[in-house]
Amino acid sequence: MASFGMSYQEFKKTGNKIGLYLQPLTDIHLHSNFNYDLSVPGDIRYVYIFSAIALFMLLIATINFMNLSTASGFKRCKEVGVRKVLGADKQNLMRQFMLEGVLLTYISLGIALGIVLLALPLFNQISGKEIDIQKLEISKIIPILLGFGLIVGLFSSSYPALYLSSFNPLRVLKGKISRSTKGFNLRSGLVVFQFIISVGLIFGTVVVVQQLDYMRHIKLGYNKDNVLIIPSWPLGKNEKTYYNLLMQDSRIKHVSHSSYLPAGESNNNNFFIYPDGNTDQWVKTIRYDVDEEYIPVMGMQLKEGRNFAKTFGNDSLSVIINETAAKDLGWNNHSLGKILTNKDNKSYRVIGVVKDFHFRSLHEQISPLVMVLSDQAGSLILKTQTTDMEKLIQKLASLYRSFPTDIPFSYSFLDERYA
Repeated sequence: MASFGMSYQEFKKTGNKIGLYLQPLTDIHLHSNFNYDLSVPGDIRYVYIFSAIALFMLLIATINFMNLSTASGFKRCKEVGVRKVLGADKQNLMRQFMLEGVLLTYISLGIALGIVLLALPLFNQISGKEIDIQKLEISKIIPILLGFGLIVGLFSSSYPALYLSSFNPLRVLKGKISRSTKGFNLRSGLVVFQFIISVGLIFGTVVVVQQLDYMRHIKLGYNKDNVLIIPSWPLGKNEKTYYNLLMQDSRIKHVSHSSYLPAGESNNNNFFIYPDGNTDQWVKTIRYDVDEEYIPVMGMQLKEGRNFAKTFGNDSLSVIINETAAKDLGWNNHSLGKILTNKDNKSYRVIGVVKDFHFRSLHEQISPLVMVLSDQAGSLILKTQTTDMEKLIQKLASLYRSFPTDIPFSYSFLDERYA
């Protein structure tokens, strides 16, 4: 652990861990919480949340069915009385009413599946997803749906069947049937339970709306709009030529070489720095390798000092830090001209302090960050100024394909990282 500038014991005391882990391939998408994964993973918690919401809504519908069935049960009381006089027992009547409930559930399930198939293209268009029913394992889905429909049908019809089959045939035929206080109390309890679930769902909806509103209005510290990202590493030595061609287009305001983007994990290592060469006082930061155009492209603001510039020949030994790094280093508003030393005893001079920006998830606090001037890049980040983005992308793709490469043209937008 000498390469980190500290002993392994000291490294562990800081709360860091190093280890090897084995993970099943089936767990990568929804159960992975590792940094720098193969792609942006899903979250099994969202599956649980939406499943719970669907279950609660189904429960509300089930309670509605129970209440409506029992409330309209008096219309069938004579039918029950006649069937009992003709020899039908309570079990036969319950089986009949429960069979009716199951059949009604399966009919509703078929209608729901039809609506899903018809509405799925529109849903994909609105949500920007690509959900394809054909990719599902139908042989496994159908038995699950049939089994679930059977459970819902039996559950929703159980109380109405028990209630209707309990009528006294003589009192029914004499017209002396009256509403049961016990049944009324149970129905009232179901209504109260339904109301509680509805209030809970409404409360959850309000919380989600507030969270979305927070994400829309939070100050990220940079401008994510109209920022286009193009992986340029497949172009190899032709990347610079491609860059120069892009700069000639008036619809492109700035172009930056960098592989480091906000709103997610960054493929970089922890960067240990020491203020003024004092190895007893170290700060763990994140390192961003950027060029002179990175800050303008992102619309970031400098609190102190200046940006990297080609007119300064020694900027390769300069760094720009964020406000959190300046605070953790104890410099506050006096950071300019300070010297930072890394684990390899290479010294950098602080030329600027950028205002804090969220370069990781909004769930995480902003951590110390160091920007180092570098010409190494894997992507081109474009700040565009056009109302016809489709035509611009077509032009960018055409220029890209003019160079020999086996990797197809691809692009993404920075604001999509918040979708």
